[in-house]
Amino acid sequence: MGRDRRTPIRLLIADDESHFRSGLRVILEQSPVPITVVAEATNGDEAIEQARLKLPDVALLDVRMPGTDGIRAARAITAAVPGTRILMLTVSDNPEDLVLAANAGAAGYLLKERSIEEVVDAVLSLADGQSWPLAAG
Repeated sequence: MGRDRRTPIRLLIADDESHFRSGLRVILEQSPVPITVVAEATNGDEAIEQARLKLPDVALLDVRMPGTDGIRAARAITAAVPGTRILMLTVSDNPEDLVLAANAGAAGYLLKERSIEEVVDAVLSLADGQSWPLAAG
């Protein structure tokens, strides 16, 4: 039995760029897919803490953040909150980062240059228990 599509997807956004976070929040919450941003974080440590507190369905993590980066945060969130699916949303097209993200438990990897529709599709897929292609393209 799948997720009730009328229930909003609970989302955590972790990125050290505040303008990117707030813009993404507005766009995602206005998408046709019901999405509620339950928490934001500026670094991996905050992302881990917020994931434990808010229990999001999906966590969007940037790979490169100050302090604890997105890869280490993905590993910690996957261990602490196994129901949260990880989508890396980053500028890093480094194949090594992609492999590290997959090994840390990420179920998807998207570059920030992708369309907002693709980000919404990826969030929806992960919330529905599917994966999103782990490709840096």
